[in-house]
This record gives sequence, structure tokens and C-alpha cells, in this order.
Amino acid sequence: MKLMTVGTLRGGAGATTVAAMAAEALVGQGARVLLLDACPENMLRLFFPIAYEAQDGWAHAPQVWTEQAFEVQERLVLCPFGQPADGAQALNADAAVEFWMQSLPRLAPEFDWVIADIGVIGPGSASWRRTAFMDLIVLNPDIGTHVRMGQSSLLAPGSRLLINQFDPARKLSADLVLDWRVRYADQLLPVFVHRDEALHEALAKRMTIADYMPRSAAALDFSALAVWALAQPRLEQPC
Repeated sequence: MKLMTVGTLRGGAGATTVAAMAAEALVGQGARVLLLDACPENMLRLFFPIAYEAQDGWAHAPQVWTEQAFEVQERLVLCPFGQPADGAQALNADAAVEFWMQSLPRLAPEFDWVIADIGVIGPGSASWRRTAFMDLIVLNPDIGTHVRMGQSSLLAPGSRLLINQFDPARKLSADLVLDWRVRYADQLLPVFVHRDEALHEALAKRMTIADYMPRSAAALDFSALAVWALAQPRLEQPC
């Protein structure tokens, strides 16, 4: 069983989207996947046909997380973060990480991959990333991300960088990608996720891109990402 963490250096880069679509793409390659929302924002569930008002999730009842999970399609189980009931509190970050670090080894008979959406990377993400088979950082090719990367100490040697929402017609984006190919040659994935309106349309319908438009650029990109991930050996620990 392999743990993939999906995070980002700044909000809005699309880490949650990548986590959801990468999980679906791995299932398309025959893998059994647990998709885990590790963010209190509890947004991962919105990529699947789960009621908006649903409060189910592992964070306020971790010991019975299987009762809070959804089998959203064959071989794909989603475990939302959840929304605590009135007066209840979600598990604190340290306790949450400790719970999953103890639980993950027991999941090997049931799942080939666990994909954890860890959101914006910070000190609380270190334990997740240190345990990961693959630590994926999602980047938008824009100047804000470029500056953030230059100032960040979070791009550890074992992290892998995925460019999301790439539009080759945007000259600045193309120039930044060329620069990143030089600066981060050993970490930058050969796979990009292109900017594709079909993906936004799929999310509006609460469908995966593979179901909504399987021959779209985004669907093919995520399929390529899954094939790449399946071919990887265990890399240097990211943190």
C-alpha cells in the first residue's frame, strides 16, 4: 500500500482537484484507492455525489472512520474530513496524524493506494509527507507561485512537483515552466495538467472528468499521471 500526499504552497492551486482526479485515474488503471481528506475545509466530498449537507467524516470519530466513508465507485472509497456536530470538536492536527500513521499499515490488504489531500503545506504536514511514498506538490505556473517557490523551504529533495492549469498560449506560463525545468529538473514531473474547461464543467456536475469527458485534455493528463505514479520506485523521503 502506497501513500500519496497532495499539497500546495498556496491556496487555489488545485490540490484537492488533483487528489480527486488522480484517485479516479488510478482506479481506472485497476488500483484500489482510499481517498482521504486531511483538510478541515472538508471540500474533497464535493467532487462526488455526496449531499452538501452531509456531515459524515473521520475527524470527530476517527476510531469508526469506516462508518463515515463512502464507496463512491468500485475500488474507490472516499473518507471526508467531516463537519463536527454542534458542540463537538474535530480531532486536533497532531492527534489526527498519529491516528492515521498507526492505521495506514493495516490498510494494505484492502487498498493499493491512499491519497491524502493535505492542502496548503505547513509544519503540520511534515508527518504526512515524511511517511509518504510520493509527496506531490501542485503548482500553478504563475508569478505568485514562482516567488513562493523561491522563498519556500518546503521543496524538499523527495518532493515531486506537478504543474496544474498549464496553458501554453500564455507566454508567462510557458516561460516559467522553462525556468522550472532548469531549476527543479529532478523534481518536476514530465506530466502536466492542462487548463481545460471540461474539468470545470465536470465539477459543476459533480462528476469526475473521466466520466464526463474521457477524451478531454484533462482526462488524458490525469490518466498519464496515474501511469507515471504506478511506474515509480520509492523515492527519497521528502522531509
